[in-house]
Amino acid sequence: MSRVELLGELHGLLPSVELYPTALNAEAVLTHHTLLTTNHYFYVRNHDKEYPRLNRETYKLSVTGAVNNPLEIDYKELFGLPRHSKTMTLECAGNGRFLIPYSKDRIRSSEWWGTNAVSTARWSGVLLSDVLGNAELRDGASVIRLIGADQVEVDGIKQPYAGHIPVDLLKEREVMLAYEMNGSELPVEHGFPLRDVVPGWYAMRNVKWLTRIEVLTEDQARVVKDEDIVQGKRYYIIGEDGEITVLTEMKPKSITTSALYDGRNLTLRGYAWSGDSRDIKGVEISADQGDTWQRAKLDHTGGPYEWRLWSFDDIDVSGQNTFEIFSRALGTDGRGFIPLQPEFTELDAEHNPFGYINNGWRSHGVKITVLKTTS
Repeated sequence: MSRVELLGELHGLLPSVELYPTALNAEAVLTHHTLLTTNHYFYVRNHDKEYPRLNRETYKLSVTGAVNNPLEIDYKELFGLPRHSKTMTLECAGNGRFLIPYSKDRIRSSEWWGTNAVSTARWSGVLLSDVLGNAELRDGASVIRLIGADQVEVDGIKQPYAGHIPVDLLKEREVMLAYEMNGSELPVEHGFPLRDVVPGWYAMRNVKWLTRIEVLTEDQARVVKDEDIVQGKRYYIIGEDGEITVLTEMKPKSITTSALYDGRNLTLRGYAWSGDSRDIKGVEISADQGDTWQRAKLDHTGGPYEWRLWSFDDIDVSGQNTFEIFSRALGTDGRGFIPLQPEFTELDAEHNPFGYINNGWRSHGVKITVLKTTS
């Protein structure tokens, strides 16, 4: 009789209060190797120790700004609009922050994510484009500002959490205002009664407890960009020329989440995803520090914005007990080839002060120990 231990930064198995003492945050449990993450195991990212408690009877969603027909929509009216459902993967932009070599000394953050600030659900709701179609965008409408009921502190001042997306994005992707998650009413920790879900973009644009939509002209957006928590204060990286780049699409990534041992061979399982991929081309596995790579099997290939499940069962453990395993994603999108994951995160602390978009395959490796016992 034998068993296997998967040793890595699998923070989803640890109490969230120890990792994130300042907010109700927790990584996902991803050992089940399923397409959908249950609502209970879905990762949670919040800004405070309390959730906004909104009442369905009094809830209103306002749509204002550069529109001809300002709206105020109550909860019941949302269900009168055309219903849509889509499976989409969400990832926090800071996922993998704890694994960046310089993270503890140089990064300004209180959320020390390991590998599991990522999950996939079946979202149902109405399209943002349908709501804005009823509101009738004016000429010059440029940016959509989505504002939630939760508060975030910036420079000692509390303000509503907000995120921006360009109006033109609605021509490319079906941004959803979701009121259901995996066939159930949206849980409060995931934004009840309404949140937006932006396909393929990092999840800080997925504003929970959504109460206001403001449509901005280009000039208005330029002013707000300097003030808003999402665009101006935090969610960015800095280029070599000092130019600030706001985070949008998720980068290609693969993680190993479970291992099974049958007495001779080791089977690895994991997930791979990419924010704008139309398909993940493949996943490669290395057990020799990246000197050689072997192709894993894709167990699920689905829609453009959902992760791929992969497995690999060609590791012979008869001669050794401990391994370091690395995986990396290969992908394509509608615009061309997506490069392989880099070996290391390509940004240093000066250009990545908050520790975002770490998709280096070496930092996401795991140590596996096969414990062989007899009974």
